[in-house]
Amino acid sequence: MSDHIVKITASNPFFRANSKKLDKAVKYLKKHIVGSIITGEIETAPQFVDCGSNLDRIICPFCKNGLTMDWWSTVMDERYADSFINLNIITPCCGKETTLNDLVYELPCAFASTIIKIENPDDKLSEDMILKVEKIIGSHVKIINAHY
Repeated sequence: MSDHIVKITASNPFFRANSKKLDKAVKYLKKHIVGSIITGEIETAPQFVDCGSNLDRIICPFCKNGLTMDWWSTVMDERYADSFINLNIITPCCGKETTLNDLVYELPCAFASTIIKIENPDDKLSEDMILKVEKIIGSHVKIINAHY
């Protein structure tokens, strides 16, 4: 059986939630999503938050061309060597400046320093829950659905 993990990340890859606020958000989710393991992490530098086997392709946000996995893997290796402290890139297709975080990942992926994970949730996150988590941690969020 495959695992489904919902990952809630701050929209800004460098945003680090206050640990008390993150704990409050996790407790809130545990009250509203029963039967799931819910954890929160605060990293010192952004981490790649993947969608697991859901990743189909990566697209340039400007010209909408697909980017090769070879190019993306090379850039990821370069940025990983510096602990992802610099996410800036120049797209190979149209030569525009952007970040690894701002590429279009199908299905969504992100870079984040604040991450909440919900393992095999029985219920979907409602829009109200997402807004409440944003209010608690003090940041807009992205939702990543991962399958492994």
